[in-house]
Amino acid sequence: MTSSILHNNPKLTLEDINAPVRWCCVDCGKNTAPGCPTRQQIFDAYQTGQKRLDAVLDTNSEVYTVRPAIWKKARMEPFGGCLCIGCLEKRLGRQLKPKDFDQYHLLNGLPGTPLLIQRRGKGSMGDWRLLDLTALAAT
Repeated sequence: MTSSILHNNPKLTLEDINAPVRWCCVDCGKNTAPGCPTRQQIFDAYQTGQKRLDAVLDTNSEVYTVRPAIWKKARMEPFGGCLCIGCLEKRLGRQLKPKDFDQYHLLNGLPGTPLLIQRRGKGSMGDWRLLDLTALAAT
């Protein structure tokens, strides 16, 4: 597994970390990113001066972003938690379409479950094992 380099920032607060509190779907409990650290784990790594933190995104992951209007239709607040693709579609009452995803967002170019890849309308990139976690921190 490839790891990422972290940079110690003593002024960083937990709220500065641009990552979910939990990766589990708020409706069904499925872990949408089983190989990724939580906000607390990233923060703890910063605070303890860790230089590396492991993260894996692969065909078990459902890490994505949809357009704000789609998220709002699903009755979700920004950073209000995660939804697996199945639960997001259940909330919307329809199947997701490629145009529902922000095609230019970094998260929508990552590997994912076959269902996520099919809904995004893109081919899989395979396993993605390098995550620059410093980019997740708000600037």
